[in-house]
Amino acid sequence: MSLTREQIDALMQDGLAVLSAGAAEWDLTAGRLSLDVTNHVLRVYAQEGAAADVRETCLRLVGLQHADGGWGEFSTDETSGIREAAFCTRNLVTLNRRLQDPVLAAGVERSVAYLLRQQEAEGGWLDVLWGRSDSTSIALGALMLAGADGICADRVPEAIRRGIAFACGMQADDGGWYDPRFKQEERLSPVAWTAHILPKIVVYQGDSTAARRGLDLMAAAMQSDGSWDGGDVDHTCDSTRALILASLVLDDDRYADQFSRGIEWLLANRSDDGLWAMLPGRPSNLLITCDVYDTLQKYRLYLNERGRACGNVLARWDDF
Repeated sequence: MSLTREQIDALMQDGLAVLSAGAAEWDLTAGRLSLDVTNHVLRVYAQEGAAADVRETCLRLVGLQHADGGWGEFSTDETSGIREAAFCTRNLVTLNRRLQDPVLAAGVERSVAYLLRQQEAEGGWLDVLWGRSDSTSIALGALMLAGADGICADRVPEAIRRGIAFACGMQADDGGWYDPRFKQEERLSPVAWTAHILPKIVVYQGDSTAARRGLDLMAAAMQSDGSWDGGDVDHTCDSTRALILASLVLDDDRYADQFSRGIEWLLANRSDDGLWAMLPGRPSNLLITCDVYDTLQKYRLYLNERGRACGNVLARWDDF
């Protein structure tokens, strides 16, 4: 099966309808809601160029921002955490490229300052719930997007340099990244955190030894059916889109077979209700569905831009 841009456009049009119908789960008009779900949804809207549809949600999100500039895991949390604060930041940066709202811009300035203050002396970030690998990755992504837009330009570049150096220092001998606090079925996944960190390494360093070692590990870890980690939809999404983005940035199609088969596996394992689940056969949920939408959007980006000089991807792409 060869998926076309037009087919992805149609899938995403249906996807926005799904998200609109499920707004009570993410639009922050209810009580205690998971900001992780909200952020997964906002990432999809950003890449569809549909920022106007979520303007009020973005304003509500800034209204929930803590005095220190961060956010917690849930809309009603009183303390901030790195991972969700960084996820909020990156979405607000990219959505506000279209909205140009001064309230959102001020919120971004506060959240970027929060991330800069929370950087550890060694260069990484630690979230008490999510650990160091994931929080370092998403903080780097937020700062790289903010830096591309000139936000806190006097401090962000040095923070990114230190963060990338720290992330490279965490790379294991096999080329992957691991966090022993998080195990899947009593094993450490070779791709769970590798797929999160690698896009930042690739965008910052280009074709480096660290990047190639990680990419080769991820490509080799794909299973014969086109999935990763035993049919884990989340990890298959993460691995597929990391290989897609690396192929674009490096202008190198050596991983195209793997990520194309990953896309095919995701489409073949859609639930009967049209959404996706963490594992095929389990109840579907909105967050994992948004992960698949995000992966389809990255594949569409690949179809649109392969073979072209990518230039400053951080300023041109609404997620990476």
